[in-house]
Amino acid sequence: MGVGDMALHLLLEGLMAEGDPAMEEVCPTVDRLAAHGDTGRLFLCQGERLPEEGGCWFTYFGQQQGVREADLPTGFFAALGAGLAPDPQQTWAMLSFTNLYRKQDKLLFLSPLRTGQSVEECQALADGLAEEFAAEGWQVITHPHSTTLFCHSSQRFNVRTTPLAILEGEDSFIHLPTGEDYRPIHQLLTIGQLLMARHPVNTTRKLAGRLPLNTPWLQGIAPGPAMMVTGKKQGVCWCQDLLVAGLAKAAGMRVNLLPEGEALPALPLDEIADQAAHGLAVVHLQGPAVLARHQMTTERLELLARMDQEIFSTLGQELATRQTSLTLITPSPLTAKGLGSNAPACWLTVEGKAMGKDRRFWNRRRFGEGELLDMGALTDRWQ
Repeated sequence: MGVGDMALHLLLEGLMAEGDPAMEEVCPTVDRLAAHGDTGRLFLCQGERLPEEGGCWFTYFGQQQGVREADLPTGFFAALGAGLAPDPQQTWAMLSFTNLYRKQDKLLFLSPLRTGQSVEECQALADGLAEEFAAEGWQVITHPHSTTLFCHSSQRFNVRTTPLAILEGEDSFIHLPTGEDYRPIHQLLTIGQLLMARHPVNTTRKLAGRLPLNTPWLQGIAPGPAMMVTGKKQGVCWCQDLLVAGLAKAAGMRVNLLPEGEALPALPLDEIADQAAHGLAVVHLQGPAVLARHQMTTERLELLARMDQEIFSTLGQELATRQTSLTLITPSPLTAKGLGSNAPACWLTVEGKAMGKDRRFWNRRRFGEGELLDMGALTDRWQ
């Protein structure tokens, strides 16, 4: 077995951002590990796509990103991650809810994090949309443990959508779905707005002084991939994101879903280290990126400091004891607004025997300073 077969791969969104202090101040353990292992940059995303579309994780798990003029099939893979059995011949989409508010002559988005919506509220709203959506050819499917829901249609749509996660404070007119088949999607969103305006969930929210969930949002509108790669990775994946869960399942991994709303969910570190000692363990976390998108810089840096102690340091000791390697991959450094950039991702790989070493003054290597590789070249290094 190679390094890639018995290892921990930590996929962390939001580790680096414009204006951050040096890594040795933010995450000193990461800085030390980079000094004793291999590190560099990595091509993961196609430049024309928004990093938040998830293309980097398509690349990591071995799936093709398809044509750049259409949505990635994130709805299909997220449905797979949610435990559904999505028909790849159908068009799938993720269905979410948000608040649109007026500011001067614009209608601006609030992110789901700021609206404070519950799973029960989202399920009730989806039930209220089901009949009218069905008349337009879409079937709505709820999920018992997530505020992200799904819908699917037998029709094909060539559209591009924007992930709701990055629309905080953005003008709704600018970010409406585009593409040659945008009109029926716009019609569906309008129908949803009319129904949600008088839904009992929003009546209750208003009486309680809470913002109404007045707008549905669809993203990842695409059928399943024509050539889905399966069985590429064996092992166990712990993740918060349904898209990552679906990509991991398609690749052949067993998935343990973590609570989606927690910045730092409780991780079974012993179990993860044991899995890494006998096969591949993958852990995906996105809390720092979520905080960055909401301009919560102080909270994000505090979270990374906690991760440095509670994950990198503690888990590094567990892996060192088991003589198991660690690979850390973080997507492109975030911009000052907390959004992904087109810069390459950063990675490091360190063997278990080197994890306990202290940094010395002659250890000049810094995280992300090294070769620029593609995923195939990095995978070759693990063999």
